[in-house]
Amino acid sequence: MARRSSLTESEKVEVVLKYLRREESCAKLARRCGISEQTLYRYRDQFLAGGKAALSGSKDAERRIRELERSIEGRAGHRRTDDRQSHSKKKSRGLAVDDALRQDVESELVTEPGARLHGVLTALGVAPSSWYYCRVPADVDRRRRARAAIPAGVQAMVVDMAQSNPWYGYKRIAVMCRRAGTAVTDRQAYRVMRQHDLLHRRKKSRQAELYQTSKLYELLPERPNDLWQMDITYVHIPGHGWCYAVTVIDYYSRYLLALRLTWSCSAAEVIEALDEARATAERIHRPLSRQLFLVTDNGTSFLARRFTRCVGEHFAHIRIQYRIPARGRTAGALPRDPEAGGGVLAALRQP
Repeated sequence: MARRSSLTESEKVEVVLKYLRREESCAKLARRCGISEQTLYRYRDQFLAGGKAALSGSKDAERRIRELERSIEGRAGHRRTDDRQSHSKKKSRGLAVDDALRQDVESELVTEPGARLHGVLTALGVAPSSWYYCRVPADVDRRRRARAAIPAGVQAMVVDMAQSNPWYGYKRIAVMCRRAGTAVTDRQAYRVMRQHDLLHRRKKSRQAELYQTSKLYELLPERPNDLWQMDITYVHIPGHGWCYAVTVIDYYSRYLLALRLTWSCSAAEVIEALDEARATAERIHRPLSRQLFLVTDNGTSFLARRFTRCVGEHFAHIRIQYRIPARGRTAGALPRDPEAGGGVLAALRQP
């Protein structure tokens, strides 16, 4: 790796002058200054080139730059003040980078081959980013690019496939079209299905808590064995570990009809707990002669076909997704009838 010279500008000039006056040889000067002979030759060439440029055209170049500055400053007072123009131009120090300025600077660069664009822009006080800024026409919408038209064959293929398979979404329809030999992107399938009203419409969800609260309020029980709540939780029993607890509670009396501890939350175990609750209710009160309302969540055990078939014979199954607040309580603790008092449990246990 080359070592950078530690000589100052004045020292470099002094060394070059000694070499040009033949006071010392090139090898001796380079050795004494700690540089190589090639470096000394390069200093000499740079010194002679700079003097030649200064003698030939430095004053002329400065004069041209001053004239260019005066012409631009003279046009600065007549620039347009439209508000829309300020958004399509970048300004620096009050000068607008317009077409006239670009032409003047380009002509100056052609006239002066030694001039640099960066140097001219710096002398004019114009930032390079303003010079290279690309103006966007006013009739072009920057927010959205023009969409390419979808070929008629692709549209027909997507429509035919979507009508033949109305249960699939646009992504699956695009895959099926590609498998059939037609190159269809997901975006094209979406646009075509949207245009022909073939997309799946999502159901507008209402406020679930208010809706379900109103429905449960309609089912507010007036006597025992009108409405039951069934749930599954995961509990830890010291010495035995974790297990599932399946509970069945009567809404009206808050009586725990069944509590079944099991290692599995399958539909069979849930059905066993429901049978135990039914046997307990019939033993305490009387045989159940009317259909009950059974409230559960959307757990896998309550969605199983085996459970739904069993429940459909004796219960009206109602599934809720949220825990509904009711006077500071959860859905499993609806307010007790104040007139019932403590006689509800006694009435439930009457033979």
